[in-house]
Amino acid sequence: MNISLKRVKTFQASGVKIDPQCKKDYDDMHSRKMYSYLIFRISDDDTTIIVEKKGLKGASYKEFQDELAKAVATGKECRYGCVDVEFAVQRQGTESVSSIRKVVFVQLCPDDAPVRKRMLYASSVRGLKSCLGLESLMQIQASDISDLDEKAIKHELMTHQRIFFLPLNAGYHLNIWRIESTVLVFFFEVNIFFIFSVANMLLQTKEAHHLKRETEYAFRN
Repeated sequence: MNISLKRVKTFQASGVKIDPQCKKDYDDMHSRKMYSYLIFRISDDDTTIIVEKKGLKGASYKEFQDELAKAVATGKECRYGCVDVEFAVQRQGTESVSSIRKVVFVQLCPDDAPVRKRMLYASSVRGLKSCLGLESLMQIQASDISDLDEKAIKHELMTHQRIFFLPLNAGYHLNIWRIESTVLVFFFEVNIFFIFSVANMLLQTKEAHHLKRETEYAFRN
């Protein structure tokens, strides 16, 4: 896939670019309700996040789970995903129940996936979420497809939905908690990038040393 660098957003921590099609398809899903879910992956050359699968309007959450399971079937692959989840919530102080839809962001990295791949996905997720405008949405970090249980996710969404009915002072403390969490996530991702860079530098140094020894041996013989 040929992509103009001028049109591709880059996240500095990992250097992985975001294919503009990711944002377009997400807008079609979120605003125009054209898709029920999206699955993203990092390209084979580790340079760009691209759209791998689009779930048609009306597709079930089970289908989203199944497609993710197929994508990481070997346990050696990681994926990102966005899924539109519908759940019911009772308004505080009333007996009425409302149906609400929320987009949930998923980061699936099996424990058996190579360390380098898991680190690359971990250090690139912030860039994808920023590009799509998902920083404030619920995110699930899963290591197994069983972590994406639909009932558990809906329960979590209902719990978070109560945030909108908290008193002002409770909302203030909640916002402080969100700010602190964002700072912690930022430092965590910076540390991951630093470790990844050092490991890569050591690997290159080892390869260069090995090549030097082979060259010296060739000249001696």
